[in-house]
Amino acid sequence: MRYLSVLASALAGGLFATAVAAADPIEIRMSWWGGDARHKQTLEAIRAFEAKNPGIKVKAEYTGWQGHLERITTQIAGGTEPDLMQINWPWLPLFSKRGDGFADLAQFKDVLDLGQFDKALLQTGTIKGKLNGLPVSITGRVYMFNPVPYQKAGLEIPKTWDELISAGAVFKTKLGPEYYPLDTTDLNPWYAVVHYVTQMTGKSFIDPESDEIAWTKDELIKGLEFYVMLEDKGIIPNYQKTSAEGGNRLELHQKKAWIEGRLGGSYEWDSVWQKFRDPLGQNQDLIPVKTLMLKGAKSEGLLRKPTMMFSISRNSKHKKEAALLLNYLMNDPEAIKILGDSRGIPASKVAADLLINQGLVTKQVAFAHDIVMKGGAPQLSTFFEHPKMQELYRSTMEQLSYRKITIKQAADILIDEGGDILAKATR
Repeated sequence: MRYLSVLASALAGGLFATAVAAADPIEIRMSWWGGDARHKQTLEAIRAFEAKNPGIKVKAEYTGWQGHLERITTQIAGGTEPDLMQINWPWLPLFSKRGDGFADLAQFKDVLDLGQFDKALLQTGTIKGKLNGLPVSITGRVYMFNPVPYQKAGLEIPKTWDELISAGAVFKTKLGPEYYPLDTTDLNPWYAVVHYVTQMTGKSFIDPESDEIAWTKDELIKGLEFYVMLEDKGIIPNYQKTSAEGGNRLELHQKKAWIEGRLGGSYEWDSVWQKFRDPLGQNQDLIPVKTLMLKGAKSEGLLRKPTMMFSISRNSKHKKEAALLLNYLMNDPEAIKILGDSRGIPASKVAADLLINQGLVTKQVAFAHDIVMKGGAPQLSTFFEHPKMQELYRSTMEQLSYRKITIKQAADILIDEGGDILAKATR
């Protein structure tokens, strides 16, 4: 019933579905990154939009993920960016420090139904009071486990950190030294630290209001000690182990150890469940579980964020037409069905309700998304995933894993150098 009422209200808002017609069609450009499936669905939605709005033609510009940031950076620097752009959330402060790098979407309420989006969510795309990006979908980190290695070890899928930690020795004894209860790929070592300290303190690493580091060195040291313990007890493979199979940055779904079921699970964004489930084969599975909790936790410590944004160029000569296209893609039932969950479960209420109620979202993905949306998650700073901060996380955790630096030295680097990066980025 909720779906029907929301859908009815969206359809009733005729001003959001008004077709545009003109003697000479207006051309607008739209860019995005993604895989073949996303490209195909987005192109189909664009064609449907053009049929409904014969006065507008949309020129599609799409690429894979690699190199997209460099491409859009060059375009924005030269003032040649598309009218409507898919923008990664951490890129907002790179291109719009003062909120004037993109058009203010709040100015287009006559054609863009912002009422379908949670106010707190809209705030994640707001800089200096201006709505620079409309969140496409929400994602969060969820623990996902392959039940097969756990069954072989005579264990249930873990429900707490204590159960996961105790599984380390059992895996080694019953399955062999190459089996691990949990994987740590790319940034996952850092996310393990983040989850521990956020649960312990209830605070995000970077304060979202001041954009300064919120943790003390002592708090960070406890998180790093927790991570080193996971390595030492064989819960997770260290960097030396992962280097034997393409290195720590090789994506999880490409790892032979993952495909063969020698890694019992991972801590991943809910929106990528399918990518990690597909290579496991029919005799295995990937089951999302509720957040593993530490004793005495002050928060679930979920990592929750917008997956990506849509932004309109401040230089666009056709901002209103771009906003009309954006509204169609986010809120129109026709486009919602075409796009499905190609960009994750939509942030738009009418879109999410339609997909879930009509069974157009995989049950496991819907369950994982429910965990993300209902769990306690301190707000993240837009600078948490700043490219320079991410490289700092990666390099520091790698040095620590190889024991080239001590835990205290790692904490000093992350807080001192991280503070310098943030000071420069927010200047």
